[in-house]
Amino acid sequence: AFRNMYFTNVNMAKGLDWPDWRIKPDTKDRLLKFMEPFTSWETKEKNLAYLPPKIVSTRYYQMIGDQARTYKEIKAEFATEFDSNTLVTPGVLSRLNRLQMICNGIFPLPDGAYQHLPCEKYDDVMELLGEIAGKVVIWCAWRANIDRLLQMFTEYDASQRGSQQRSGAGGYNPLNAVVVVGGMSDSERNDAIEKFAGPDCRVMLASQGAAGTGLDELKVAGTAIYFSQSFNFAHRAQSIDRLHRKVSELLHKSINIIDLVTED
Repeated sequence: AFRNMYFTNVNMAKGLDWPDWRIKPDTKDRLLKFMEPFTSWETKEKNLAYLPPKIVSTRYYQMIGDQARTYKEIKAEFATEFDSNTLVTPGVLSRLNRLQMICNGIFPLPDGAYQHLPCEKYDDVMELLGEIAGKVVIWCAWRANIDRLLQMFTEYDASQRGSQQRSGAGGYNPLNAVVVVGGMSDSERNDAIEKFAGPDCRVMLASQGAAGTGLDELKVAGTAIYFSQSFNFAHRAQSIDRLHRKVSELLHKSINIIDLVTED
């Protein structure tokens, strides 16, 4: 009955014995009308008026010390290979990725490990967290950035707790950072998200690939800091919208997006 209602056998009119079922021209409209009482179509544009505004700002940094020296050497090597036509396409992408990693304070080693380079971004992140009220998601393209930031935040919390105990003064607001990265089990991921949504955690360190989609709970944060970014624009767009979602207007006056950019 369903087939005869919405499909037609075009071979019957041709006098052919084998069926060739085609969708009737009015099938789509009839199905939409049938489902209309049971469905609701919502788009971001429809709800955009209720969402808080996105405020995007950029902070620029100069490369320093070994970071600047290493970047200059790799860039010169890249230019030499490019001019001599000895560099194939995969090599171009590899060199660009390496240059971007150096801009973010990472130098990849042959064994797959990383060497940390001096990078002004790290100190500035600590200053930013002192200025920002509320919860913050810090997006990173590389696990090495997340590991170093987590170490910094853990040491900061420990030092502040020690100072508070010695002085007896109050007012310390711990970061209690959590991490969401690829390779975590479902239980580890859920525990981190639950802790971030609670009252005692201020910071989430996350990779855009692992936490950039499917996480509505990140709307509790009013600020996103992009410490390092991948070349995948979808990661950027999706990760921003983890914060900029329905109900955000009840939690935040604006969603603040801060890009940390190292200048060439």
